[in-house]
Amino acid sequence: MELPERILYLLDEHRRKEIDLRDVEALTRCEPSIIKGINRFFANKLAKEGITTVRDLSQMTEKSLGAIEDDVLLKWTMAAKILCSYADLKDVEKVAGQKRVILTGIDSAGKTSTLRSLQEMKTVLDPQPTPGVAAEKFLFIGHNLSVFDLGGQKTFREMYLKNPDDYFSETMLLVFIIDVQSYSRFQEVFDYFEEVLGVLDLIGERPLITVHFHKFDTHPKATLQANMSHIKQHIDKTLKEKGWTNVFFFNTSILEIRTIISAFSTVFRAISPMTQVLNDTLRYYSELYDLHAAFIVSKRGMVISEYSTRMRSEDREQMFEDIYKEVVNSPEKIIRPDSREFGEKQPSKRYVIRSYPTGTYIAITPLNVGSEGDLFLAMLNQDLEKTPETFGDDFSQSIDLWVRHLFLPSDATAITS
Repeated sequence: MELPERILYLLDEHRRKEIDLRDVEALTRCEPSIIKGINRFFANKLAKEGITTVRDLSQMTEKSLGAIEDDVLLKWTMAAKILCSYADLKDVEKVAGQKRVILTGIDSAGKTSTLRSLQEMKTVLDPQPTPGVAAEKFLFIGHNLSVFDLGGQKTFREMYLKNPDDYFSETMLLVFIIDVQSYSRFQEVFDYFEEVLGVLDLIGERPLITVHFHKFDTHPKATLQANMSHIKQHIDKTLKEKGWTNVFFFNTSILEIRTIISAFSTVFRAISPMTQVLNDTLRYYSELYDLHAAFIVSKRGMVISEYSTRMRSEDREQMFEDIYKEVVNSPEKIIRPDSREFGEKQPSKRYVIRSYPTGTYIAITPLNVGSEGDLFLAMLNQDLEKTPETFGDDFSQSIDLWVRHLFLPSDATAITS
């Protein structure tokens, strides 16, 4: 089977006839000239620097080579990174739909409501218990994720644990959801969490684990905080005893949908093989134009990529909350400049939504201007005059290339849309 069109797009049309398009690993050993735009002259320039293969180019750390414009070199390097990211996947088809994301926990923890709220990007209460296993598919940064919601009743939990190969094999992300308000059932939660880790070890699976301290609302904050501390102490002890280190923790509530979207944005990026390519692009331009932070956000509030420099976690959360509110609640004001009703009067592509006491500003602009505006670039900086217009076309064009053309097929129904 040939490579997907979004990958073939990176290759020189004339060189395609010379290579086996079914073997992406072989592509990484080819000369850089298989990449679109790298002719023999530039290939020789790269060879003089010791860059003789696509793999060499993907690992390049220099930002300037003199004979090649910096922005052109960046695009070639990113193209090489994408090809190598595909090659490094042992089985591309698994990433396209077979690798599993598991939602588990005891009954009434809020697993199904979490999944439904994530699908709808709004609070969805689903009090009905899940009868066994419910499967859904999401598209994130260009590949499908198979999400399995495991019903939490005791009978079903016993079935999963007795047949772990059927329910936990090929798992790349396990989301364990805990109701922090149900203190009387904490021991049941701890026992099941330890049993799940045990069967994962038994079948040789070591997925990324994320623990949601769920329903973090309604009750007095001090009570919930105490409950969460109690849970985390036990969970940390179990993780340490079993040697697990690849674990995230989140406070979530379907009454505050942003908490769920933020949590899944973080872990979906962590399991995406293309995340580093996007992050490298944001980092390059953020450093080039002295931005404090940059986010690529979908119109539903999913963070596709982010970069920030030495920000406190609470500052980052506040900034993201501001961005989330504007992108989700008022996307038309960003997409159509004439409808902007607040902030200083700005040129057509600039949108300043907030100034902070530190003298910094957040500006949001749509990517791929003229489209339906489903992706946005948010930037934090200290210069009000710095907008994508002053950065030059290379900034938005490069971001747009990697995000839209390669990772977000327009004909797919995606969680990021």
